Amino acid sequence: MSRRDLCAYYQGGYVAVYPIAADGTIGAAAIDKQETAVGAHAIAAADPSNRFAFVPHIARIQDNVLEPPKNNPGPNVILQYRFNAESGRLSPNTPHRIVQGDLVGPRHYIHHPRLDVVYFSNEQGCSVTAYRLDGANGTLSSMQTTSTLPAGHSERTTCSQIHLTPSGQFLYVGNRAVNGSSIAGFSVDPASGHLTAAGHIPTEAVPSAFCLDPAGHFLFAVGTASGRLASYRINQQTGALMPLAVEEVGQRPAAVLATRLD
Repeated sequence: MSRRDLCAYYQGGYVAVYPIAADGTIGAAAIDKQETAVGAHAIAAADPSNRFAFVPHIARIQDNVLEPPKNNPGPNVILQYRFNAESGRLSPNTPHRIVQGDLVGPRHYIHHPRLDVVYFSNEQGCSVTAYRLDGANGTLSSMQTTSTLPAGHSERTTCSQIHLTPSGQFLYVGNRAVNGSSIAGFSVDPASGHLTAAGHIPTEAVPSAFCLDPAGHFLFAVGTASGRLASYRINQQTGALMPLAVEEVGQRPAAVLATRLD
């Protein structure tokens, strides 16, 4: 089976598919390009069957929590595609658009490792939505939306990334704020995929990026506004995060990845 790299272009307003060579290099020319809209924020590896892909678009363009809202409307939609892994081509699914409620702003998503469930972080809505995936048609239907914010939180905040432990037992979403940034944790029902809040932990200011290690034992979050990396141990019974260390990493860190070196 040919290997492909799927990319979303926020400013360009499109998604593209590139070939991956045997040596791991990515081809310079795209196999396919699909126009979407400005604010195309992600296109993850296709679903476990490798036949479908989704493109979330946020509800405000250039929505920086360090500044007042610009009220520059974004598409506020999830686009659904069929994916041919052999040819590398995307084609609009039916229906093509999942229109969102006011200022929801789907941003990133992740598939459950065993269930036909896909979770989206909602940037402007400060929430996470669980969607049931129709394995035959590749379409999503909303089954649960829950807030990522701590009780009583009123500061201007937007959500960032979303990650699941490899076991599918716990899910985490980043809340970005000037003074009250946090990582929200949820336990995942193993039968239904429904989420139950499992607490919040303060983290570095404006955690636009965070990750889990490959085993799902640790979480690492970088603060775009603080220039620091915070590490946490994940309680394997409750999903609670225990702070471990904070390190200076330089101005405006934008990504973090923990990987295994064999």
